[in-house]
Amino acid sequence: MISDQQSKAMSIYRTLRVRGETYLKRKQPDFEKLSKKIDALVSLSETKNKQKVVNELADERLRLEKPIIELFNKQLKPRLTSLLTRKQKARGEMK
Repeated sequence: MISDQQSKAMSIYRTLRVRGETYLKRKQPDFEKLSKKIDALVSLSETKNKQKVVNELADERLRLEKPIIELFNKQLKPRLTSLLTRKQKARGEMK
């Protein structure tokens, strides 16, 4: 039998997972464009501009991934942590 705590945790997880998947579907063309830019960059010979382009692509990737990271750090973790009992939190701190 699933406990109330587990049920709430799964509900939170499912809700945020749907949000994340919706974001990824909406941004899929942007991720694909970025992937093509990275593939094109791999074939370039070493140039002064190559490092600049690498940095720009890394920044672009971080910008695209930021909402997913924030969803995890600012919503999923805190909401799941709030479900823990004092005893569970204490056990977690001992590890």
